[in-house]
Amino acid sequence: MSDSASAARPRSGPSATGPAGGPGGDEAACGGSGDTPGPFAPPRREAGQVYEEALRLLAQAFRALERQDLQRYGCCLGLVRGCLDTLVRRLDEEEETPLVRDLRGLYRYLAARVLEARVRRDPELLDDSIRMLESLHEGWRSWR
Repeated sequence: MSDSASAARPRSGPSATGPAGGPGGDEAACGGSGDTPGPFAPPRREAGQVYEEALRLLAQAFRALERQDLQRYGCCLGLVRGCLDTLVRRLDEEEETPLVRDLRGLYRYLAARVLEARVRRDPELLDDSIRMLESLHEGWRSWR
Protein backbone atom coordinates (compact mmCIF):
# COMPACT_ATOMS: atom_id res chain seq x y z
CA MET A 1 0.00 0.00 0.00
CA SER A 2 1.34 3.44 -0.86
CA ASP A 3 1.88 6.29 1.60
CA SER A 4 -1.15 8.03 0.15
CA ALA A 5 -3.29 5.12 1.31
CA SER A 6 -2.86 6.50 4.80
CA ALA A 7 -5.01 9.41 3.62
CA ALA A 8 -7.93 7.00 3.62
CA ARG A 9 -7.33 5.87 7.17
CA PRO A 10 -9.22 7.45 10.08
CA ARG A 11 -7.84 10.77 11.21
CA SER A 12 -9.08 13.91 12.86
CA GLY A 13 -11.37 16.20 10.95
CA PRO A 14 -14.34 15.51 8.72
CA SER A 15 -13.03 12.19 7.44
CA ALA A 16 -13.05 10.68 10.91
CA THR A 17 -16.26 11.98 12.37
CA GLY A 18 -19.87 12.08 11.42
CA PRO A 19 -22.25 14.92 12.20
CA ALA A 20 -21.54 16.99 15.30
CA GLY A 21 -18.37 15.02 15.96
CA GLY A 22 -20.29 11.76 16.25
CA PRO A 23 -18.98 8.47 15.03
CA GLY A 24 -17.96 8.26 11.43
CA GLY A 25 -15.95 5.69 9.61
CA ASP A 26 -16.99 2.12 10.12
CA GLU A 27 -19.57 2.75 12.85
CA ALA A 28 -21.76 4.92 10.66
CA ALA A 29 -24.06 3.59 7.98
CA CYS A 30 -22.68 3.94 4.49
CA GLY A 31 -24.37 7.30 4.01
CA GLY A 32 -23.37 8.15 7.54
CA SER A 33 -24.49 11.65 8.17
CA GLY A 34 -28.16 11.56 7.32
CA ASP A 35 -27.42 14.54 5.05
CA THR A 36 -27.37 12.31 2.00
CA PRO A 37 -25.44 13.64 -0.99
CA GLY A 38 -26.72 13.51 -4.52
CA PRO A 39 -30.28 14.23 -5.60
CA PHE A 40 -31.48 14.32 -1.98
CA ALA A 41 -28.91 16.84 -0.79
CA PRO A 42 -30.08 20.22 0.47
CA PRO A 43 -29.72 22.56 -2.52
CA ARG A 44 -27.61 25.18 -0.76
CA ARG A 45 -25.18 23.00 1.12
CA GLU A 46 -21.79 24.68 0.98
CA ALA A 47 -19.32 23.15 -1.48
CA GLY A 48 -16.85 22.60 1.36
CA GLN A 49 -19.36 20.35 3.11
CA VAL A 50 -19.87 18.35 -0.07
CA TYR A 51 -16.09 17.91 -0.45
CA GLU A 52 -15.78 16.80 3.19
CA GLU A 53 -18.64 14.31 2.84
CA ALA A 54 -17.10 12.86 -0.33
CA LEU A 55 -13.69 12.52 1.36
CA ARG A 56 -15.28 10.85 4.39
CA LEU A 57 -17.12 8.40 2.11
CA LEU A 58 -13.95 7.64 0.14
CA ALA A 59 -12.18 6.83 3.42
CA GLN A 60 -15.05 4.51 4.37
CA ALA A 61 -14.89 2.85 0.96
CA PHE A 62 -11.15 2.31 1.34
CA ARG A 63 -11.64 0.61 4.72
CA ALA A 64 -14.53 -1.46 3.35
CA LEU A 65 -12.35 -2.67 0.47
CA GLU A 66 -9.61 -3.67 2.92
CA ARG A 67 -12.19 -5.77 4.82
CA GLN A 68 -13.68 -7.09 1.54
CA ASP A 69 -17.06 -5.59 2.53
CA LEU A 70 -18.09 -5.09 -1.08
CA GLN A 71 -21.64 -4.02 -0.30
CA ARG A 72 -20.46 -1.09 1.85
CA TYR A 73 -17.70 -0.36 -0.68
CA GLY A 74 -20.17 -0.01 -3.54
CA CYS A 75 -22.64 1.96 -1.44
CA CYS A 76 -20.01 4.48 -0.33
CA LEU A 77 -18.66 4.97 -3.84
CA GLY A 78 -22.19 5.44 -5.16
CA LEU A 79 -22.68 8.21 -2.60
CA VAL A 80 -19.34 9.78 -3.58
CA ARG A 81 -20.64 9.97 -7.15
CA GLY A 82 -23.74 11.67 -5.76
CA CYS A 83 -21.51 14.27 -4.08
CA LEU A 84 -19.71 14.88 -7.36
CA ASP A 85 -23.04 15.20 -9.18
CA THR A 86 -24.07 17.79 -6.59
CA LEU A 87 -20.91 19.78 -7.31
CA VAL A 88 -21.57 19.61 -11.07
CA ARG A 89 -25.17 20.76 -10.60
CA ARG A 90 -23.97 23.70 -8.51
CA LEU A 91 -21.61 24.68 -11.34
CA ASP A 92 -24.48 24.45 -13.83
CA GLU A 93 -26.06 27.37 -11.94
CA GLU A 94 -22.98 29.56 -12.47
CA GLU A 95 -22.10 31.76 -15.41
CA GLU A 96 -20.16 29.71 -17.95
CA THR A 97 -16.49 30.66 -17.66
CA PRO A 98 -13.28 28.75 -18.41
CA LEU A 99 -12.92 28.00 -14.68
CA VAL A 100 -16.45 26.60 -14.45
CA ARG A 101 -15.86 24.44 -17.55
CA ASP A 102 -12.56 23.16 -16.14
CA LEU A 103 -14.04 22.33 -12.73
CA ARG A 104 -17.01 20.58 -14.33
CA GLY A 105 -14.58 18.51 -16.39
CA LEU A 106 -12.53 17.64 -13.30
CA TYR A 107 -15.62 16.57 -11.34
CA ARG A 108 -16.80 14.41 -14.24
CA TYR A 109 -13.34 12.88 -14.65
CA LEU A 110 -13.23 12.14 -10.92
CA ALA A 111 -16.72 10.57 -11.10
CA ALA A 112 -15.49 8.30 -13.90
CA ARG A 113 -12.42 7.32 -11.83
CA VAL A 114 -14.65 6.52 -8.85
CA LEU A 115 -16.80 4.32 -11.08
CA GLU A 116 -13.67 2.61 -12.40
CA ALA A 117 -12.44 2.05 -8.82
CA ARG A 118 -15.82 0.57 -7.96
CA VAL A 119 -15.72 -1.87 -10.86
CA ARG A 120 -12.03 -2.82 -10.55
CA ARG A 121 -11.91 -2.80 -6.72
CA ASP A 122 -8.55 -1.09 -7.04
CA PRO A 123 -7.11 0.67 -3.95
CA GLU A 124 -4.69 2.67 -6.14
CA LEU A 125 -7.61 4.21 -8.00
CA LEU A 126 -9.13 5.11 -4.64
CA ASP A 127 -5.83 6.71 -3.57
CA ASP A 128 -5.79 8.75 -6.77
CA SER A 129 -9.39 9.85 -6.21
CA ILE A 130 -8.67 10.85 -2.62
CA ARG A 131 -5.59 12.87 -3.63
CA MET A 132 -7.43 14.64 -6.43
CA LEU A 133 -10.43 15.48 -4.25
CA GLU A 134 -8.19 16.68 -1.42
CA SER A 135 -6.41 18.95 -3.89
CA LEU A 136 -9.70 20.35 -5.21
CA HIS A 137 -10.95 20.87 -1.65
CA GLU A 138 -7.75 22.67 -0.67
CA GLY A 139 -8.08 24.92 -3.72
CA TRP A 140 -11.67 25.70 -2.79
CA ARG A 141 -10.68 26.52 0.81
CA SER A 142 -7.88 28.84 -0.29
CA TRP A 143 -10.25 30.58 -2.73
CA ARG A 144 -12.85 31.10 0.02
